[in-house]
Amino acid sequence: MLNNQILAHRGFWKDRSEQNTLESLVKSLDLGFGIETDLRDRLGEIVISHDPPSEKTQLTLEKMLNTFQDHKNYKNVYYAMNIKADGLERSVIEILDRYGISKNCFVFDMSGPSTILFQQQASFLTFWK
Repeated sequence: MLNNQILAHRGFWKDRSEQNTLESLVKSLDLGFGIETDLRDRLGEIVISHDPPSEKTQLTLEKMLNTFQDHKNYKNVYYAMNIKADGLERSVIEILDRYGISKNCFVFDMSGPSTILFQQQASFLTFWK
């Protein structure tokens, strides 16, 4: 069981412009904090973005996790994924499983139908048992 209970909201940042950036998210890991971030879809990819994504939204969930893989705290922290759009369930679950952190994650703040799909399909829900 993981001991870390502190989550850095949108990463560890001091200025609002740093929220949900790769740098702020890596800094969270550097400090041993878990991460809460927002997931949306843009052009067929899952992106990290609190607001509706635009052409400036470049950070994908894949890029974030790929960057994290070699970090010493990668599997030692919690990841809270705020699901901001419907229909992301299968893609999010597949990515989290592929990067080996599905047991370190929880999802929240999604629609009722999305909640049911996550419950039916996600191996990471066993994390809470």
